[in-house]
Amino acid sequence: MTIYAIQFAGIILLCITSANFFAPKKMRWSVNLAKTEPVFRQVFIVHCVFLLGCVLAMALACLILPHQLLTEPLGRVLLAFMALFWTARVLVQFFYYERSIKREFPVFNVLFSVAFIYLAVCFSFLSLT
Repeated sequence: MTIYAIQFAGIILLCITSANFFAPKKMRWSVNLAKTEPVFRQVFIVHCVFLLGCVLAMALACLILPHQLLTEPLGRVLLAFMALFWTARVLVQFFYYERSIKREFPVFNVLFSVAFIYLAVCFSFLSLT
């Protein structure tokens, strides 16, 4: 059963990864980033690419190596890291983003909130058992 929970988390992580290919257009990144200095634009893009790579790596680990995540010491450390990572992301979703952004994209706000909560709870539970 826990293998399926991790694999489902991997599917969610792939969905989050794919959403990042639509976010720039939906959120008008080109318009908004055009107003910033080049260094800020470059740092923003580099951070986005690296973060996307990390989320994709988490997805692949969950889909390809779920047994190792549950049984190997390094896997347990990765589960604990992912638990902290996604718990922090839940807090950002609820306490940092402005309400106007959440109102502008209500469906995405709910979908991402549910996804982040699942990931935080799943990885927290599995890292503690």
